[in-house]
Amino acid sequence: MNTSRRSYLALWCVLSLAAVYLLMGAGIPWLLKIHYERTALVPTPSTLKQWYMALTVAAVLVYVTSSPKRIEDFFSFFRSERGEGLFAALRFSILAAVPLVVGWAVYGLVNPGTAAPVELRIQHPSSVPEQYRTLTNPFRDPTPEMLAAFRAAKGLDLEGEALRAAFEKDCIDEGRIHYQATCRVCHGTKTDGNGPFARGYRLRPVDFTIKDTITTIVEGVAFWRVKEGGSKHNGGGGLPNESSPWDSAMPAWKNDFTDEQIWKIIMAEYDIAHVRPRETEKHGHQ
Repeated sequence: MNTSRRSYLALWCVLSLAAVYLLMGAGIPWLLKIHYERTALVPTPSTLKQWYMALTVAAVLVYVTSSPKRIEDFFSFFRSERGEGLFAALRFSILAAVPLVVGWAVYGLVNPGTAAPVELRIQHPSSVPEQYRTLTNPFRDPTPEMLAAFRAAKGLDLEGEALRAAFEKDCIDEGRIHYQATCRVCHGTKTDGNGPFARGYRLRPVDFTIKDTITTIVEGVAFWRVKEGGSKHNGGGGLPNESSPWDSAMPAWKNDFTDEQIWKIIMAEYDIAHVRPRETEKHGHQ
């Protein structure tokens, strides 16, 4: 019984490689689609598939060459005296498939492809929707009604600038909670782009503490980026083609946060980074 099982070692090795390939190519995208409730499959990065396939091949080689007996069992599958019928068909299929798969993989690596011309990258896309260009953060300049409601809700005995300062601090504190719960993993605890997941992306998250990043945009544009996401492929408005390759992996947060929560997250980002947003230019003649 053990001899019969071991004689199929080569077949089990091939099936293991095929199972890992199918898992990376179809299984994981399907599971991620269900997990994130997307309408389309979430493709596995080609580099990740190559790494896992290479690790699987290495594991198979280590297992097969771990003893002379396993080496013998592996090659015994391909000997003609092992029988005909189904066994011979499997042996022939594997022997024919190996050079075909290797040839197809090499052809895919060396075959020149076609791609659209690279477009010039700009920092401030010209196609930011107009409704976001003119937006201002309502929590930066609260109305008397907002301040009165806040004072009543918190039971404070404050007036004037002290009340405004307490209101702003409360908004930032709430924004920090949301930021640390959802944004920190990519943008980092200090908003410096060094979150735990940052190294996993081709384009690392931007360091907000640098003076030429979020300080160069008004809060309305920051609101657009958070709400609509960094990519059109993530279900949001996303960056236009002219911003390539700034097209980031940030998802659209409009289905997870309310507008008020997004404004407070933005306030927290600027506060943590110790920078201020760009002021809206005022045009007109004296």
